[in-house]
Amino acid sequence: MKAQELRDSYLEFFRERGHSVYESSSLIPENDPTLLFTVAGMVQFKPMFAGLVSLDCRRAASIQKCLRVVDIEEVGKSPFHDTFFEMLGNFSFGDYFQRESISWAWEYLTRVLSIDKNRLYVTVHKDDKSAYDIWHNEIQLSKERIIVMDDKTNFWGPAGGTGACGPSSEIFYDFGPGTEDRNPCSIENDCKRFVEVWNIVFPQFNQDLEGKRHPLKNKGVDTGMGLERLACVMQSKKTIFETDLFMPIINKLCADYSIDYDRSKHSVNSIADHVRALTFTISDGIIPENEGRGYVIRRILRRALRLGYKMGIEKPFLYDLTNIVVDNMSKQYKNLSSEHAKTRKIIESEEARFLKTIAQGVELYEYHKSKSKGDEISGEVLFQLYDTFGFPIDLVKQMAEEDNLKVNEKKFEILLEEAKNKSRAAKKFTEKVASDYVIFDDTVSFFTGYGKMQEESKCLMHRIAGDKTEVLFEKTPFYAESGGQAGDSGRITGDDFEMVVESTIKSPLGNVHSGKVIKGELKKDVLYKLAVSPEKRRKTERNHTATHILHEALRQILGDHVKQEGSFVSDEKLRFDFTHFSQVTPEEMKLVEKRVNEIIENDLDVSWEEKNYDDAIKEGATALFKEKYTDRVRVVSVGDVSMELCGGTHVQKTSQIGIFKITSEQSVAAGIRRLECVTSSDALKKYAEESETLDEVSKMLGASDNRDVVIKLQKLIDENRDFEKERIENLKKSAKEEAVKLIKESIDSNNERVIFGVFEGIGIDLLRGIMDNIKSTERSVYGALGSINANGIIYIVFSSNSSKDAKELIKKLNVSLSGKGGGKPDFCSGSSKTVIRRDEMLQIVKKCLTE
Repeated sequence: MKAQELRDSYLEFFRERGHSVYESSSLIPENDPTLLFTVAGMVQFKPMFAGLVSLDCRRAASIQKCLRVVDIEEVGKSPFHDTFFEMLGNFSFGDYFQRESISWAWEYLTRVLSIDKNRLYVTVHKDDKSAYDIWHNEIQLSKERIIVMDDKTNFWGPAGGTGACGPSSEIFYDFGPGTEDRNPCSIENDCKRFVEVWNIVFPQFNQDLEGKRHPLKNKGVDTGMGLERLACVMQSKKTIFETDLFMPIINKLCADYSIDYDRSKHSVNSIADHVRALTFTISDGIIPENEGRGYVIRRILRRALRLGYKMGIEKPFLYDLTNIVVDNMSKQYKNLSSEHAKTRKIIESEEARFLKTIAQGVELYEYHKSKSKGDEISGEVLFQLYDTFGFPIDLVKQMAEEDNLKVNEKKFEILLEEAKNKSRAAKKFTEKVASDYVIFDDTVSFFTGYGKMQEESKCLMHRIAGDKTEVLFEKTPFYAESGGQAGDSGRITGDDFEMVVESTIKSPLGNVHSGKVIKGELKKDVLYKLAVSPEKRRKTERNHTATHILHEALRQILGDHVKQEGSFVSDEKLRFDFTHFSQVTPEEMKLVEKRVNEIIENDLDVSWEEKNYDDAIKEGATALFKEKYTDRVRVVSVGDVSMELCGGTHVQKTSQIGIFKITSEQSVAAGIRRLECVTSSDALKKYAEESETLDEVSKMLGASDNRDVVIKLQKLIDENRDFEKERIENLKKSAKEEAVKLIKESIDSNNERVIFGVFEGIGIDLLRGIMDNIKSTERSVYGALGSINANGIIYIVFSSNSSKDAKELIKKLNVSLSGKGGGKPDFCSGSSKTVIRRDEMLQIVKKCLTE
C-alpha cells in the first residue's frame, strides 16, 4: 500500500468507530511554551486530556506532522530514524480505555492491513496487569510474545515535560532473520530486527513542573503510529528510506548529481529526511534564524547542505528537491502548495549564504593551520569552526588528514558540552497553567475587553511564579498577547489589595495576569477592580488597525501576491512581514504611506462581528494559514477596504489613528520583507525629528529654504563626482608608473617574472591597480605588493600564467608577517597589525617569493 492509501485507510477505520477526525495542527505548538515543535499527535489535545477546556468530542483521530531532532545524528545511519515524521493517532478523552484501544489496534493491523500475526510482539508496563491480561486472554497472544518492561520504555510522556502521561503498550514488527544489528538480538536490547510500529499510551496522570503526577480529569487513550515505519512494513522494505515517502527525493538527488546511492546511502538518506523537514517547517511559517525554532531549522538545513558539499555538490540544491516533497505530500497537507514558492526562495537563499560561509570556514582553517604549533588543529579552532561557521567536524578531520595534521577532539568535546550546558540553562520555559496554583474555582475565564477597559471580577486562581504573581479572574478586560498583539498592562485593586499587571498571557483557562503585588493578598469570593492602562491600549489599537490598512495598501501598490507572513503590534510601533520578492523602493513606500493616510483620513468605520468560519471566507475575509481558527470567528472590517479574521482590539474610526509613517524596510528572509511603522503621536515625533535634521543640514549648507538645500546638495554631489573622477585618473596614472618601475626591478625565476614592492600610505585600490598593469604587460608573472599604513600593513599576492599558487604564497606571508589573509589561486589579500620598517618588509616579501 502507498502512503496516502495508509493515511486514508487509518482515518476511515477510526471514523467508522465514532472518532472525530482532526486535521494536523501546525508544527508550531499552540499556547505551549514547553515545546519548540509539535512532537506527537497528542500535543493539540493536551488541554482536553488535562480537563482544561470543554470537550468537543470524546473520541478523536488525526494524522499529525511532527518534528524531533534529539537523534539527528542517527538520521541516515539508522534504518528507522527521521526528524520529520507523520504520526497516526487515535485518542479517547474519558471514553474508551484499554480494551477497545488494544483490540482496535490489533484488528487494524491484522485484519485491515493483513499483517502476519506471527511477526507481531507487544510490550506492557510491569505494573499494568490489565493490559497484559487483555493481550494474553482476549487477543490470545502467547506469553512469549508479551514482553514486560519498566518505566524507561513503557511509561510515556508527558510531551514537553508537563501534561498527560501514563503506562504504555507497544506493538513491534519482526523484520526477520538477517536484519539483526547485534547478538543476542531481542526487543529488550533494542535490536533493529524488532521495530516498534504502534505505541498505545493510557494517560492517567497529569505531571506538573515539579514532576509530580496528579490523577487526570479525563483518563483516556493516546496512541501513535509512525506512518514511515508502517509504510516500510506494508511495502516490504528494510528501511523507511526505501518507501514511497523518501525514494522519489532520493532518486532525483542521485540522478541530478550522478551519486552512487549504495556508496553514499547515509548522506543521501539524511538529505532526503532534512528536505522533508525543511519543506514542512518553513511552510508552517518557521524562518531560519539564530534563535529558537529558526535556529533548529537553520542547523538542519546546514547539515543537509554540508552532506551535499562532501559529495561534491557546491551549489544550492535542496530548494529544488522541495518540488518532490510538495508533489508527494500536498494532497494531505494543502498549505505545502500555497506556500511552495516562498519555501523554495527561503531555502535557496539560506543555501547560497551558507555556501559562502563554508568557503570562509575553509579559509579560516587554512589560516589556523598555518599558525598551528606542531602537527595539531586545536580544540578551540575546531569549536570555532563548528559553532560559528556550522562546519562539520568530520569535514575538518578530512582536511586535517590530507594535511597530515591531528585534531584535538577531546578539547572540542569539552567546549561543546560547556556550550550545551549554557544553552540548557538559558532555556527556561514557563508553564502558564500548572497544578501549583492556589485554586478558588476551576471555571474558565471570560474576556470582556472588546467593549470595556475596566471590570469587576472574582479571582479564580493564583500562584507565585519566580518574582511574579500570576492571576486568573472570572472575567477580565485585559487582552492577552496573541495574534501578534502585545498583551495589556494595568492595575488590579480591591479589599486592601493592589497589583501592577505588567503583561497578560494566554492560557487554555483564559487570560493570565502577570505582575507584582504592591500590597495585600488575593482572597476567595472578593470582587476586584481590573483596570487596563488606557493610554497603552489606545495606542496599541491604533497600531493594530493601521496594520490591517497597511496590508491592503501593500496589495494595492505592490500587487495581489502580497500576503501577511507575521506581525507584531504594541503601543510603541507596528511590525509587518509580508511576501514580496524585491526591496520595496522609496517611491513605493511613499505611495503605500500615502494610501494608508488617505484611508485614515476618510474616517471609515471599524466594526467586527462573529461569523461561521466558512461563511467569512466565502465573503472574502482574509485568514492566516498559520492561525488556528474555531468554527466561530471574529471578522474585523475597516469600511469596505479591509476584512480580516482577527481576535485583537481596534479603534472605532480610522481617523482615531491620526497619522501613519513607515520608519524602516528590510529583508527578513528570501521573498519576505519587513516594514516597521508608527502612528499618531509617535509618527508626529518622527516627522519632527526629520524636520530638525533637515534644519541642521540647511544651516550647514547655508541654504535659504528646503529647495535651496536640494540645489546645494546636488552641487556638492557634482563636485564630489568630478573629484572622484580625477582621483581615479590619477590612480590609474600612478599605478601605471609604479608598475613600470617594478617591472624594471623584477627578477626572473624559471622563465617567470617575479615582482615585489612595498610602499607607504597607499590603499588596496592602488595596489590592485599596479598589479593589473603588471599582469597586462607580462605574460607569465607572480608577485606580492604591500603598503605600510597608520593602522598596520596590507598586502596582496598574485599569479598570472605561472607555476605558483597565490594561496600558498600568502600562507608564507601570513606566517612571516603575523597576518591574516587568503583568497584564490590567482589573487589573495591580507593584513597585519605588525609594526615594521619598509626595508624589512621588502626583504620578507622577497624571501617568501623566492625561497
